Amino acid sequence: MDTDFILYFVIGVLTILVIKEYYKIKKLREKLLTLQKVNDHFYLIGNQINKVTSKEDLYSVMLDTAIDLIPEPNKGSVLILEEDGKFHFKVVRGFSEELKNLSLSREEVFLHETNNFSDSVIITNSPEFDEQFMGCNNRGKLQQIGALGIKSTLSTPIYLDDELVGVINIDSDEEGTIFTKDDLELMKHIRNQLQLVLKNFIIQDELRYMVNHDYLTGIYNKRIFNNILKIELEEMKKNHTKLFLATIDIDDFKKINDNYGHMIGDKTLQHFTKVLRKNLNRNNDIYARVSGDEFVVLFKDSSDEKVRKVLNNTRKMLNEEVIDNIEDINVNFSYGICEIDYDKNLCINEIFNIADKNMYKDKKRKGDMRM
Repeated sequence: MDTDFILYFVIGVLTILVIKEYYKIKKLREKLLTLQKVNDHFYLIGNQINKVTSKEDLYSVMLDTAIDLIPEPNKGSVLILEEDGKFHFKVVRGFSEELKNLSLSREEVFLHETNNFSDSVIITNSPEFDEQFMGCNNRGKLQQIGALGIKSTLSTPIYLDDELVGVINIDSDEEGTIFTKDDLELMKHIRNQLQLVLKNFIIQDELRYMVNHDYLTGIYNKRIFNNILKIELEEMKKNHTKLFLATIDIDDFKKINDNYGHMIGDKTLQHFTKVLRKNLNRNNDIYARVSGDEFVVLFKDSSDEKVRKVLNNTRKMLNEEVIDNIEDINVNFSYGICEIDYDKNLCINEIFNIADKNMYKDKKRKGDMRM
């Protein structure tokens, strides 16, 4: 009897151990399958990410990826830490777009209170946190647009090279929904993948910037300007509109280099760019440095009168502003304009030639006035 009891006891214990191991293996297998699903998902969205041209679009892809891969959420947001030291909503899902008008201090973000943005967390007490740490103004705005009442949130910090750049929240406002530890582990894995994607995008974005922009002034270079001009000419023909292209040449720039050195010459170009930028319409005007002291501006939704007013105002401002306390440098420029009608079929070279001829007429006219 004792022997049978011991035998059954041992068999029972072994059975329990086998069952426990079975469930451990099953859970491990499920976890591996889930991680494989995440990796497969990132592989599939690779082409989508490669087509992204702005950080906002990338944040949108990142949020959608997190929401797709974790079972419960029906809402979410991406907050980015900006130079003002506040978190700004860049992308939202399931919330009003008005949420993008809000910014939160570090203290108003849940991760600050829980672990000072060191790791991902599950949030189940949002109302209590909002009541205690959220400013009255922001809490009132969140209430107005229906952004409170979240039942459960997975919140994860995003880092680049050990520097905090933002937070991703995925939320559920369904009663009884609480994210699990498995969801939290999955979110951490997704976060690691997203950080790699973001870092790669920023590297690629910096390379694109270097290829498309002039290293000294930070504005477009000739190559990208010509590409943009081709697109704008097609749009002009399609919409039956008009464009104006102005070429600009800084007067006596060689003398500035010869008398003051190339460092002051570079500062002159940067100063000119800054003044030009102040006078242009950032939404409609496209400008570039095409060679040493030559610039070009494409004016959209404008007229000959408006274009000349902008350029003459730029001249006036150049005469009024001093380059790094070097008061005896007088910066001026000559310009020429080509009016581009949709029905004239001018090619890019013809457009530049017309503008250049008019620019040299302007330069000659000023030279004759000085004689």
